[in-house]
Amino acid sequence: MAAHTFVAAANKDGTATVLGIVTGRSATGSAVIDQHGHNIGYAVKQADVSSISFVVTDTSTLPETQTLSGNLTVSAAISDTVQHGGIWWADPSTGYNFTHDLLPAAFPNRARTYRVAYKFTMGDGSVGAAEVLLTT
Repeated sequence: MAAHTFVAAANKDGTATVLGIVTGRSATGSAVIDQHGHNIGYAVKQADVSSISFVVTDTSTLPETQTLSGNLTVSAAISDTVQHGGIWWADPSTGYNFTHDLLPAAFPNRARTYRVAYKFTMGDGSVGAAEVLLTT
């Protein structure tokens, strides 16, 4: 499993949205082609993923302080088709098949940098990870 082009945006209401493209060797989705014409893997589908967990930490503190953690519902986070458009800051060349909306509780302090780390467990037992930094 691999995660490519994970991006995050803080919204004015204190929420944040994370988008990404998740691929895997044993994934059953379509081939994902990057902006250079290279196949970067096959997009995962909901049936390919058994679980997704996440942890949000405040990187402005040492040691980093965990602000939120949990598990995502696979069917809510993974799209069976790669999306192109609809969200203006998504990578138009690759698209995205992963979406996670985070509530303001994940980011209790303004003007800080937070790390959102994801763990993907695939149906075949393989595990992958992705992370993104977000400044509020």
